[in-house]
Amino acid sequence: MEQQIRKFRPLLIWIALLLATAHSQTLTISDPGVYTFSATHVIIDFKTVPQGGGEVTVSEFLTPPSPAPQGGTVAPYYLIIETDMPDNSFTALIQIENAASLGLGAAAIVEMENKYGDGWLLFSGTYSPGTPDFYRFQVNRFSLFAFLTPLAQPGNVYLATSNASPAANLEAYQSDIAGYYGPGDWGYTPAEQFFSIYAKTENLSEFYGCDLHLRWDPAVIELQTISEGNIWLPGSYNFFTFPPAPTDSLIVQAAAQTVPPANLTTGAADYLVKLDFKLPRPGFSIIEMVKYEFRDQLNTPVFFFTHPCKVKYFLGDFTNGFDETRGNGKVDFDDLVFFSLAYNSATSGWSGSQWLPAGTLYKRKYDIGPTDGAHFIFDNPQPDNKIDFEDLIIFSFSYGYFNEWIYPQSPAPLPVPAYRQLSKNVLKERFPLIGAGKSHPFAANRNRFAVSVPRIEDLKGFSFTIELLEDPAALAGIEKIELTPQNEPGLTWLLYKIEGNKVTVDGVILTPSSSGIVCEGPLFYLNFRNTTPSSPKFRIVSAILRDGKNRDIPFGLTGDGEAAPGQYFLTENYPNPFNGSTRFQAHLPRDGFIEIRVYNPLGQKVGTVFEGYLSRGIHSFSWNAAIAGDKYAPSGIYFLHLKAKDFSQVRKMYLIK
Repeated sequence: MEQQIRKFRPLLIWIALLLATAHSQTLTISDPGVYTFSATHVIIDFKTVPQGGGEVTVSEFLTPPSPAPQGGTVAPYYLIIETDMPDNSFTALIQIENAASLGLGAAAIVEMENKYGDGWLLFSGTYSPGTPDFYRFQVNRFSLFAFLTPLAQPGNVYLATSNASPAANLEAYQSDIAGYYGPGDWGYTPAEQFFSIYAKTENLSEFYGCDLHLRWDPAVIELQTISEGNIWLPGSYNFFTFPPAPTDSLIVQAAAQTVPPANLTTGAADYLVKLDFKLPRPGFSIIEMVKYEFRDQLNTPVFFFTHPCKVKYFLGDFTNGFDETRGNGKVDFDDLVFFSLAYNSATSGWSGSQWLPAGTLYKRKYDIGPTDGAHFIFDNPQPDNKIDFEDLIIFSFSYGYFNEWIYPQSPAPLPVPAYRQLSKNVLKERFPLIGAGKSHPFAANRNRFAVSVPRIEDLKGFSFTIELLEDPAALAGIEKIELTPQNEPGLTWLLYKIEGNKVTVDGVILTPSSSGIVCEGPLFYLNFRNTTPSSPKFRIVSAILRDGKNRDIPFGLTGDGEAAPGQYFLTENYPNPFNGSTRFQAHLPRDGFIEIRVYNPLGQKVGTVFEGYLSRGIHSFSWNAAIAGDKYAPSGIYFLHLKAKDFSQVRKMYLIK
């Protein structure tokens, strides 16, 4: 009977907890911000959330679980917070209102139920008196939380990058890992990507033995060697580690062996264990203690607070304010500016200035691509002494990653995308002139020429080399097109360089995810001055298209181009599907009469968008599903039809109400 009770004891505990539930509430977390769980005493300020967010359920209990936490007076208030967001993918500041009425005060500490082993983990919180009063603590994973006033004030146990006195919240950036960026370059080779983590207690801590359980993300960091700490006196200690070949976790158990038994007292440079790691690829990982226990010479528990170590390493993270010798754990605007300054430089070497020296743009630490022969996006870069498209697209994958966002893992090699034959003039589709009197910033002596692609489901970057066959001075500049509005929020980053009679145009799409966008039509415009009676002629001599895994998109390239009026073009409507109204453009190479109508799948006309005479140029339209008077088309498939002299084009639209 006793064995049966012991077998079902965990179930009985949770049944008791459920019966003792005071309040519970679930909210959907989409973005960082403050979320109030009004049914409980809890307010959660999410500093960071993973892409896609998740659900969070807060349940409060007014009776203790069994077994209750040990080591002090336990408050009659417990929280169970659950989420479908992965551990360490978020940072949450938990605030408990009216804390004093729940038994929480200035002396209270927080204990987290250890779901990776038996027992509880201690960490610090703060009490703020007022009306209302608050108790606050910050975590990056959720579980059952308890609160107690300890018998003695706990000390601190840290993870640090050196055996010197560490900060309370350590973040190891790439400069700590790869070494200080020297005058020549940033020294990036896979063999040099090693760093050490020391587990240590604060100065003058006293204990006899310890049991530490650590874990980390093996996709980002790899354990290489384990060294016994210098606190253990030679010849008078026991030291064990498990398992024999750690991959994602490690257990360290050690104890002094003195006669008579006496506690060890730590100095400022003493540490318990040293772990040497290697970074196989950029990313973010928490190295944390998921269980820890300290005992004194009487085998009595000694309480400590723990502090995790955050390893942040992102390709493209070079700046920390105006100091570009190290990163700051985020790839943002500062990095974009410095990268733009160094883009496509042809000069090797660097004089050592923190700012770009006169006469050269190249800096080796910006040389982050290609990653390898197959240019997988998160492998180690292979510097090639130039900053060009390969570096630009690797930077684009890192752009926007910071704080506790989980860096995408390097995928297994995927099949090469199917070969795409770019039909005649598709890459060099001719678009209308922008003439005088049109609402466009170009004057009458400018010609506008679009470089376009057929529909591509996953476009992340592109690079074109264009040869000017006549006067290079005719090129007035490159005009960027914003490609992302019909997809997800983001921006198109376009860089170009003119060398003699050749133009290199490199572009990437910066979005919150590593995937590319659905794209069809123009990527950018070449703008020419009319320096001669004939139109400037040029040809695309090479092109690169990359998808969201940085794989080449095969294609065929045919024909030459010239900046002259050319083909009609009807863009895809946006949004599609749509509810209410949708927008699109008609590109007209000449003045003339056009018709834009909407048909149903039976070929019946349901509406006319435009019918009349238009001058050449780019014209915008919208359709709000109106068919007659105050009547509107029902949900379904419709066809948008552009008709002009000797031209007809149809687009499929989806109306959803």
